[in-house]
Amino acid sequence: MRVITSTHSDLFKRLMLLNKKVLKLSKIDNNSTILVSGNKMVSEVCSVIKPNLILTTPSALPYWQNKIEAPQKNFQVAEDHIIKKVMSVENLTSDSEAVVAEVPVPPPKQLADLVPTSSPKPLMIACYELLDPGNMGNIIRTCYSLGCNSLLMFENTVSPYNSKCTKAARGSNLFLPISSINWPELSNYVNTNNMACIFASCSTSNDDASINLNKLITDPNSRSTLSKFNGYVVVMGSEHHGITNDVILKSGVDKKNTIHIHIPMTNNFDSLNVSVACSLIVHTIKQIFCQP
Repeated sequence: MRVITSTHSDLFKRLMLLNKKVLKLSKIDNNSTILVSGNKMVSEVCSVIKPNLILTTPSALPYWQNKIEAPQKNFQVAEDHIIKKVMSVENLTSDSEAVVAEVPVPPPKQLADLVPTSSPKPLMIACYELLDPGNMGNIIRTCYSLGCNSLLMFENTVSPYNSKCTKAARGSNLFLPISSINWPELSNYVNTNNMACIFASCSTSNDDASINLNKLITDPNSRSTLSKFNGYVVVMGSEHHGITNDVILKSGVDKKNTIHIHIPMTNNFDSLNVSVACSLIVHTIKQIFCQP
């Protein structure tokens, strides 16, 4: 097996371009692929999804041939410095960490196919104007690890298959159902299926008429109202603005299905980034309203 030693290699160039490629949901087809790297991520992803390519070092090749079920032609080897450049890292902690896998991207789901079930009630996350791939990746990992049903993506949001997003999500973006949506589609879906649309404000108080998350879950009347919905969509907005009243008005979601919340903070200091706020909201809703 020939060892790739030069950055002039055609395979190296192709993988570096793949790292930089912006893969939009609307452009995904049967040939769409992304890269995952490192021992843990490659092991987890390739135990479920068959890789098109495994690139590793000659010394780590036997380890990966034994660990991953794939045709021998799908394995390639390269020197350490080539692997590091593709992985965008300076150091590797072990031989087995020196690995990159090219895997197919699952086609996006249609929102209409995500039919709410009675038990447990579905919980989805919708992302609107989120631009930071690290935050998006963390939200995806939260969504997957807390058992959310799907991720809904507005067009003006960073791609969930951005290379930085994939690293932050640790490959969970390949396992979570993802749908591309717009406001008419989301509002029709929520209104028709009697779901609560929970809009997250960036405010730390009720100065925008949003509801304190703590009050929402401790007040008997609020809990009773929330429990009557058939499912929940948590809408997270941009890192700087969250979801404002103007966005809610243009969303088209019926008033009875609309809940605008904020997470209370002390000293009027905003210390939560969007992924941390999402984790708190989703965990709260999941534990109280979405249990079997």
